[in-house]
Amino acid sequence: MIKEWHIGRKKVMVFCTIWVLVLSWYFAPEFVGGMFPYEVSAKVSISTKKKAARAYRDLMYDSDFRWFRTIDMDRDGLKELVTSYDPDPTRCKIYIYKYRNGQVIEVGDDYSMFGYVYHKKMKRLLGCRGGGGSIEDWYLTTNKSGKLKHVLLSQIETHAKTGRMTYAYYYNGKKITKKVFLKKKRSWKKNCVPFKMHKTSFKAIKKYI
Repeated sequence: MIKEWHIGRKKVMVFCTIWVLVLSWYFAPEFVGGMFPYEVSAKVSISTKKKAARAYRDLMYDSDFRWFRTIDMDRDGLKELVTSYDPDPTRCKIYIYKYRNGQVIEVGDDYSMFGYVYHKKMKRLLGCRGGGGSIEDWYLTTNKSGKLKHVLLSQIETHAKTGRMTYAYYYNGKKITKKVFLKKKRSWKKNCVPFKMHKTSFKAIKKYI
């Protein structure tokens, strides 16, 4: 009887371990085999959010940006201000600002040759570039020093050494298998919509910031 109890207990423990690994694959933020780079947003006070919005509006009123949108790009609970000077908002260079320590600072700029999309599930801003057989997708966030960071999903052509078309696959600086790459690629494409910015006007700034 005791032996059977120990066997049953061991089976339950094995089942629980497998279930935890499955959940980790599906939700872990930086686990290379994870399905979605999921993160929990930090809490930011309403007062800080209002101060940030006021500072962003002041910046827009005094700038020549043609387009803008606010988005919590780094998932810390406080939105960043995404802006552009370009006449075409679908394929443009963007400048990103962050409210930090009572002032607005530029965290960096970026350009996506195929335009930007917004991932509804990850709540991320995604870009893409490619050429010569290689292609890179990325989402934008900020690093610990507050500067812009690209989290890359890459397919790099390596056939120069082998004489035939071969590729290496990477996610966030770590080498991954083709299977993991394709799984992530599908998940990123599946939940994306075009990233649309607002045309700059006093009315739009007041309404959307």
